Amino acid sequence: MKKTDRNVEISPQKSGLSPRPALRMAPPSGGSRLKKKQKNRSSEAVAAFAFKQQRRAERKRLLRLTTAFFFLTLLVFLLFAFLSVSFLMKGDGSAKKTTVRVRIEGTDPFDLPLAEVYQNGVLYLDFAPVASLCGFSSVSDSESVTYSFTAASGAVQTLRFRYGSVISQINGEDVSMSAAALASAGGVRIPLDYINDNIGGLSAEYDEAERLLTVTRDKLSASTPKRPVYDEIAFFVQPTAPIPPIFATDDIPGLDNLIFKAPLTDYEDAMDPLDARDAYLDLVNREHTLSADSRPTDLVDLPADHCLYNTKQLRAVPARALTALFLEAEANGIEGLKVRNGFLGYYDQSYFHEYYKTRTADIPSLAAPPGEAEYQTGLCVDMDDLSGRTSYELIDFASSDTFVWLRDNCWKFGFILRYPEGKESVTGYSFEPWHFRYVGRYHAYHIYTKGMCLEEYIAYLSEH
Repeated sequence: MKKTDRNVEISPQKSGLSPRPALRMAPPSGGSRLKKKQKNRSSEAVAAFAFKQQRRAERKRLLRLTTAFFFLTLLVFLLFAFLSVSFLMKGDGSAKKTTVRVRIEGTDPFDLPLAEVYQNGVLYLDFAPVASLCGFSSVSDSESVTYSFTAASGAVQTLRFRYGSVISQINGEDVSMSAAALASAGGVRIPLDYINDNIGGLSAEYDEAERLLTVTRDKLSASTPKRPVYDEIAFFVQPTAPIPPIFATDDIPGLDNLIFKAPLTDYEDAMDPLDARDAYLDLVNREHTLSADSRPTDLVDLPADHCLYNTKQLRAVPARALTALFLEAEANGIEGLKVRNGFLGYYDQSYFHEYYKTRTADIPSLAAPPGEAEYQTGLCVDMDDLSGRTSYELIDFASSDTFVWLRDNCWKFGFILRYPEGKESVTGYSFEPWHFRYVGRYHAYHIYTKGMCLEEYIAYLSEH
């Protein structure tokens, strides 16, 4: 082939070759490479974003599964707990159906089989812990058990149960029961309703739903949780024997005998102490004083149900005479009578004297200085019928039926109204309708009938 010049253009027609378009390749430039890199980076960002979305979705799905598993576990736990409690409650319910919880005041609660508490459809109770709560003594034999106690009146009260018998005896009188008494290791088991029907001062209750049997003593208003003050126990059947008259001493003219509504024979020696007729005439006032160490040696507590707020004290003989007065007052329909003050020592009186001194200018007529108050003798009491008066309104007591009865009858029990109306210039104290002093019946009768105060009567005795 003949070489030709490279610059000579050969016509396709002349060369005999088919014509074809010329390829024009643009040389690569910097802008094209940048676009390609951006495109690659954009693809990577999309892929990364998609990957993050996928991971986020997986985490959410895992969280939902975890939460669902937690709540499912909690639900299973709660269901298990509910079934356990239900089982336990069911178990307790079964126990309640077969046992009875017994609570007797003063003893620890205990459980008894239901079959032991119920006998032939009758609810029974062992009487031994109840008798202990009431302070009863007991004597038993092969046929019966007898419980007894001494009432505030001094009379002995008895209660007898015969094993297998529906008849009990209260103070010797036959009393029917709803079912027969049953012998027990403690003494005797009796129908529960017998307590409420025949024994005062006790309360017996049974809660069928709770299977709870409770026996408590009735308490007075002065009672506190730490220091209970019990009402007196009383049998509803009392002796029907006639009350004999009490013969007055021969040296009280015009009195053949004294008739009381209450049985007071056992208190006669205290109301009229013949062997110590003049032993209770101690005069205490501004002229006749007591030393700080003067204190009676025979002080005793008064019955709790006769006292207001807390227990008061008197000397032994006046205390028994005062009990007789309370019994007779109750028999005559006098209600609410209480002792506000009894014995007060020298320093107790000093406290009251200072207390009133800061509250009133009329201290001489309200509270005597220590050593000048006869409370220190243990022979006097302050009494009131608690009809709503405050301590500064006690003078209204003078208009009450209770005071009138006390004024006209206290001498029978050996007491006098110590500071009577109209005698202020002699006694040195204002009229005190609540203040009564023991001197014994002989002297109380003469003081009452002569219309004297104690100062005048002492002077009268010295002249005769």
